[in-house]
Amino acid sequence: QIGSGFDVELTDGTNFMTMHIDLNTDLFTNPALQGHFNVIGIGAQLDDSSPYEDGYTFWPRSFTDVFGNVIASFDMPGTIVFGDNGEVVDFTNNSEGALVYEWDFGDGEQSGSEVVSHSYSYGFLSGVADVTVALQVTDAFGCTDVYSNTVDVMYTAITERTATSMSIYPNPASEMAMVNSDQIIRSIQITDMSGKVVFSENNVLSVSRLLDLKALSKGVYHLQVTTESDLIIEKLIIH
Repeated sequence: QIGSGFDVELTDGTNFMTMHIDLNTDLFTNPALQGHFNVIGIGAQLDDSSPYEDGYTFWPRSFTDVFGNVIASFDMPGTIVFGDNGEVVDFTNNSEGALVYEWDFGDGEQSGSEVVSHSYSYGFLSGVADVTVALQVTDAFGCTDVYSNTVDVMYTAITERTATSMSIYPNPASEMAMVNSDQIIRSIQITDMSGKVVFSENNVLSVSRLLDLKALSKGVYHLQVTTESDLIIEKLIIH
């Protein structure tokens, strides 16, 4: 903080520079810039000590001197739970200002699509403890930003029983999910990936039940439904 505004340290990945945000510009009251961007400004030197070789900075005149702001961001399950057929993972792209998308799924496969899902093979997932997914985005001005996320992988040998037809909607879910069955549901239980029971309801005695999931954290769970003649276990994702 220096009286008439404040300084921000910037880097282009190699060089470091100081940008001064003046109190009298609209940049002073705007939210802090995120990701990668282009910016121009008036050069200045704030070094008041001989030999006057330091303190170089530049002053953008307004928010219009900033352009090409691009941010890479995406959501994915906190754990990739896979079976004998591998697993299809859905990604939610939250990037801003991007024109070009370059996905690296960590298994040697890439994609240039904005919205993607990716099918991981059993052979790949069974040989790793975690997977790192990266997204590089580029805007119309050539600015790029990269975001990556590393998540654990977990194998489950659970197979669905077919005597009873059951559905969960939506899945992935957030606050609520509806369970529907073609048989009377006797009980519902949800366990986390460590096997801890985090939700349990007995004597449901209905073919459908709306589940309140607001108390559960984001992650992957197992939903166990007991009907009159069957036991069904399916994966439930909360995001």
